[in-house]
Amino acid sequence: MSAATGGYDPLKFGFVGATDTHDGTMGNVGESGWPGTFGAIDNTPARRLGFFPLGMNPGGITGIWAEENTRAALWAALERRETFATSGPAIRVRFYEYTGLPDPCADPRFPAQVVAAGGIPMGGTMAYAGEAPSFVVYALQDETPLASVDIVKASVVGDGAVEKVHTIPFAGAPYCVTWSDPTFDPAEPAFYYARVKEQPTWRWSHYDCERLRASNPSSWQTIAPGCASSDPSTGGLDFKVQERAWTSSVWYLPGGPVTVRSTVLMLRDGSASANPMKRRFTFEASTRRDTSDHRIAVPAPGSIGDPTGTGASGGGATLTVFNPESGESFTATLPATGWTLDPTGSRYTFNDPLGAIQKVSVSADKLSARGGRSAFGYTLDQPSQGTIAVRLQLGTATPWCAEANGFPPTTARNDTVDRFTGQRKAPPPDQCPILGLPGAAFLD
Repeated sequence: MSAATGGYDPLKFGFVGATDTHDGTMGNVGESGWPGTFGAIDNTPARRLGFFPLGMNPGGITGIWAEENTRAALWAALERRETFATSGPAIRVRFYEYTGLPDPCADPRFPAQVVAAGGIPMGGTMAYAGEAPSFVVYALQDETPLASVDIVKASVVGDGAVEKVHTIPFAGAPYCVTWSDPTFDPAEPAFYYARVKEQPTWRWSHYDCERLRASNPSSWQTIAPGCASSDPSTGGLDFKVQERAWTSSVWYLPGGPVTVRSTVLMLRDGSASANPMKRRFTFEASTRRDTSDHRIAVPAPGSIGDPTGTGASGGGATLTVFNPESGESFTATLPATGWTLDPTGSRYTFNDPLGAIQKVSVSADKLSARGGRSAFGYTLDQPSQGTIAVRLQLGTATPWCAEANGFPPTTARNDTVDRFTGQRKAPPPDQCPILGLPGAAFLD
């Protein structure tokens, strides 16, 4: 329920599939030739059929969508949860949220059109774009044709969790369908994932029953009586299953900070010389190449995010610099009197030559801030900062949050007393960290 009350979700997991085998045959998940999983305990049809006959299965596999087949790219894809799992077959599936596009299934270069328009892939968090979200599922079969896809939606309605399953049959290859949420409420946290199903195929026990009948024609019914039945509810073993694939979810978390890419984050201090006038703070974010859930959008004039005196929430802004692990933080209040909107209505600028933060600029996909001197209350008196985060909120609108590690972390001169140079172009954090609680999300 924290997604409903705090605008964050501490349980944002991706789908993975695997085996639990003692034979050292990971990935050997075919139903027709499954050799079992406990060595000599279940290495024959008779032993497998008598050893947890309805509770054991060959296992699943994990799929990863990465830019290239390198360790770094694969790890990055796992970290952002752009993954799917299958119950065994090599079904490949893609799942995106998008808005304002013609039918993505008609794009011969899928998913190029969706990606170029800022579509949110599985594992990501979407933003409200003023209309109900749409989703596209694109799947490639393994040996067996695909039957249908379930789009599963879970949401928080009032004080309870609600799950709905929307089933869409596939008309045939290419297996691509779109769906728009007819009950979308921009005030309700939700997540969506796709479950792709194959046409039914024989379970492993069917093949073992066939082998048992061939090798023991007079005694197979005594050895495995379940082979005579196709009803698993009564112990039958000769039945079909519907293999499937699951995508990681796309989340919708209203009220949570928009995490953005930190392109420059630098701090200087005078702790060693006890001279706070030496403090300097520089921060820049650029999001033009990121997906829509990590983009900087300029609040409309007169809205709750307008920091000038004409803003609906009274204007003004706050900027917080903090260390998620140590809990050290400094928050500067940026009053409405210091903010102006340029004549085109496309950029807000803050100026306060004597303040802790002297200049801030907010425009489409760009954000920058400069500050320092004795009024800037964040110190660099520790041997190492590790990580520093920045949070900026205009008015009462959704804040932006960025985070960067000292880079390179092994170079003492970039993360030491009096100096912090953050990783350039640090990717958006998954969620805005909580002060003093590494890995958790910033509570509003």
